[in-house]
Amino acid sequence: MKKLIFLLFPLLCISQDLKLDHSYINSSDFQVGDTITIKFNTIQVTEGADPNLYMFDYEYNNKLLQKITHRFKVADNEANTNVQTSLTHWDGYKFKILSTYDEDNLSAQYLHGWQNRTQVEGDTNSYPTDNDWSVERITIQDGVGITYNNTLIEIDFKIKDKINTDYNNYDNVTHLNWMRAEDNSTSTLYDVEAMQQEIDLSSVEADANGDKFAYVIITSTVDSFQTVTTDEADLSTNLIGDVTIIGDSLLPNLSQNLESTAWANYKSTTPSENNNDDYEDDTYWPMRGNRYGLDPQHAQANGSYYIDELAGKIHFSSFLSGKTITLKYISDSLGTDAEMQVHKFAEEAMYKCIAHAVLATRKDMPEYLVARFKKEKRAAIRTAKLRLSNIKIEELTQVLRGKSKHIKH
Repeated sequence: MKKLIFLLFPLLCISQDLKLDHSYINSSDFQVGDTITIKFNTIQVTEGADPNLYMFDYEYNNKLLQKITHRFKVADNEANTNVQTSLTHWDGYKFKILSTYDEDNLSAQYLHGWQNRTQVEGDTNSYPTDNDWSVERITIQDGVGITYNNTLIEIDFKIKDKINTDYNNYDNVTHLNWMRAEDNSTSTLYDVEAMQQEIDLSSVEADANGDKFAYVIITSTVDSFQTVTTDEADLSTNLIGDVTIIGDSLLPNLSQNLESTAWANYKSTTPSENNNDDYEDDTYWPMRGNRYGLDPQHAQANGSYYIDELAGKIHFSSFLSGKTITLKYISDSLGTDAEMQVHKFAEEAMYKCIAHAVLATRKDMPEYLVARFKKEKRAAIRTAKLRLSNIKIEELTQVLRGKSKHIKH
């Protein structure tokens, strides 16, 4: 009986362990430039483990992440209000896992992979240099046991663009290296395993990576400007001497005055309206039935134009040279996207929908009144859809007329 108790006692001692976890608390729809927050917390595996000292080490890829700040949260719980914390940071190093122990065995990596690494024959360097990585060591100590399942620390990072780096994705941007969990009152070391050892941001969508065009708005202002004039001309000129684009990385594909294929095709052709006809030949006369297949939307001699949305320019054919062209702009009277609530074309429809919904849910409301508001709601929605659509009836009519033509073979 004594031998049985002797064998069970050490078995219970080594079963006391916990897990260290770290994960992001944001939604997974990441983009370059977004800020993510990573939290660290411990999870109790077996009852009885009551450490009051945490020391753990993690690393992050500084080519893909830029650290912004950190916040210790362990003191937010009522049990650890007097906790002591510290964080140490190093750039240009990466922890080398000791392969004789499991990578997720954080306590073994602490004891043998770091603390006693000098005793490992032929592999004594725990932190070889690596400019792509940064290491941070976090220490948390209290006079009482540190509570589980509460956030120990939060760290904010900015996602950097991977362009001009040696990385093709955002896999494994952080890594848990080792952890020491100890009860100082009894000098008991606890076994620690990693819950989520690496953080994967493979869902990151590129912001400007791969784009070949960048739009720059330059505003030049002069605080005090004195106009210098002569009898001949105004000699005062405000010039911008140089423009510098600064970013996280270079854009090798950025080009100036790049010409689109559509614009090159447009300007390479000679518009038919440029032909100087005397209106007495077959071009403008009935042509005796030879107009089969003519598209009415192009059957005009008023010139043509091409809108280059990429360059923000409108190109007119030479036939319009010397003509007066009026551009009409219809504003929605809203300044920015943040100010936009409901488009004013759909405002009436929204009011009708609200009115019908209110009347339809009230008691003792005449059915004829509810039916009338329902009819007005449908009419308002139909009107709003027509006003918000980009379909122009005149252009559609011209195209449909062309489709109804019989083409002579």
